Amino acid sequence: MERYNIQKRLRIALCAALFVFALAPAVRAAVPAVSIESPFGGFVNTPIITVSGRVANAGEKFATLVYNGIAQRVAIAENGNFSTKIVVSYGDTLIEVRARNRDGVGIGRVSFFANVPKISMKLVLVWDTDQTDMDLWVTGPDGEKVFYGNKTGKAGGQLDIDVTNGYGPETFTHAAPQAGTWQIQVQNFSPREMPLTAMRLDMILFEGTDREERRTWNIVSNHAGEVVNAASFVIDGEGKLASIR
Repeated sequence: MERYNIQKRLRIALCAALFVFALAPAVRAAVPAVSIESPFGGFVNTPIITVSGRVANAGEKFATLVYNGIAQRVAIAENGNFSTKIVVSYGDTLIEVRARNRDGVGIGRVSFFANVPKISMKLVLVWDTDQTDMDLWVTGPDGEKVFYGNKTGKAGGQLDIDVTNGYGPETFTHAAPQAGTWQIQVQNFSPREMPLTAMRLDMILFEGTDREERRTWNIVSNHAGEVVNAASFVIDGEGKLASIR
C-alpha cells in the first residue's frame, strides 16, 4: 500500500511538471509583438520617411527604433500605435523597432534601398523624456545659425526634422559642409519644467561610405530654457573631421 501511494505521488508530480512545461511556450510567447506598417520595404525615394506600426503586449510606454547604429525612443500610444520620422541615407537600409516587457523583447524589422541624394554630414539629436522639446542649433563657419526659426542655411545645411513633443530625432543634414569650426548647441524649449533630460548627439560624416566617420556626445539639460553647448569641431577642406574642441 505504501509503495502504491509513493507511485501515485510520483505520477501526480510528473503530471504537474509536464503541465508546467506545456505552459512554458505560451509564457515565452507573451513577449511584445511588433509590426512595422510603414515603410513597406523595397525602395524609398525620399530622405524623410515615417516609420509607423503597432506593438501588442508592450510593457513600457515607448519602443526603441534602431537605424544605422543610432537608437532612439518612440512613444507607444494607448492603442499600441507608434509613429516617428527619420532621415535616411543613400543605400541599403535596415530598421528595427524593439519593445520590451517582463517576458522579453519583441523585434520588428524592415529593409529597403534608399534611393536618395547623398549627404556628407548628418547630426542627430535624441533624448529620453517624452513631451519635451529640445531644439538643435547648428552654427557653421559662416556664423549663420540653423534652427527651428531658420531651417535652411544660405550655405546649404538644413534642419530636416524639428520635433516638439518628445524623444526626437532632431536632424540636421548638409550635402557639402564648409571647412572651419562648427558649434552645436541645444535649447530646452519645453513649455514647463520637466525631469532632467539626458540627450545624445550623433555626428556622421559620409554615411555608408568607406570615408564614414562617427562621433557621439552625451549631454544633459536640467531645466526649461537652458541652452547647452553640446559640441564644437573643425571640418577640413575635404569634408573630414580635423579636430574636436
